[in-house]
Amino acid sequence: MTKLSRRTFLASTLLTGGVMASRAAGAVCKETPESWDKETDVVVLGCGAAGLMAAIQAFDGNAKVEIFDKGTSPYHTSTRLNGGCFAACGSRIQKQNGVSDTPENFAKNICEYGAGMSLMAPVMTYAKNSGAAFDWLADNGLAEGMWQPYTGHTTPRTVRQKSYNGKDYIDVLVKALEKRGLKINHNCAIQKFFFDPDQNRILGVECGDGRNNIKVKVNKGVVLATGGITGSADEVKKWSPVLANAVTCLLY
Repeated sequence: MTKLSRRTFLASTLLTGGVMASRAAGAVCKETPESWDKETDVVVLGCGAAGLMAAIQAFDGNAKVEIFDKGTSPYHTSTRLNGGCFAACGSRIQKQNGVSDTPENFAKNICEYGAGMSLMAPVMTYAKNSGAAFDWLADNGLAEGMWQPYTGHTTPRTVRQKSYNGKDYIDVLVKALEKRGLKINHNCAIQKFFFDPDQNRILGVECGDGRNNIKVKVNKGVVLATGGITGSADEVKKWSPVLANAVTCLLY
């Protein structure tokens, strides 16, 4: 059984959450509320693959976890809608196929494919931990995929799910969530972050639908995994002009 250490979890899932958190809409408040409705160690915002993996690994690291998402199901996330590809450096399947790879080579491919717009530090963190993350999914029941080359990668490191979408990842993560008794608070978008400038840290969050909100004190940290740029036509046009006229939708 592959286990991710808390350091590895923080390095890989927090990275993914950070990169994909640009659309988190909460305001920042420097005032502390008079009272909190809940207290926890870690708050996870978002319930796609990044958010659910973060919640599971934090829980396995003995943290108390609360998960909030503005949607109604992890099956309505961008993870569910993707093409089912997972590129990883140092995974068992890569080694079984006799491929020699390094995080540096993986990171270089990512940056070149992104026309040099990627930040090397988070990319390297992802590259170093991607193999352990994929092995964890495999150890926890990920459906069999196909080993294949992928655009932009000079070294084979990609598995494509036979379903050709990300439902397989969500299936694994939902079962792992249920096994641990972790629940997702749905219809709970981020409304506000409570920030202490003196400590330079987030003290808590307020989540809800704008009418029925809950204030949660956070002792260790907030994981932002609230989605990528694809929900914003302007952002897609800015970063990927070739997709400027594409139509996106959710499957229900």
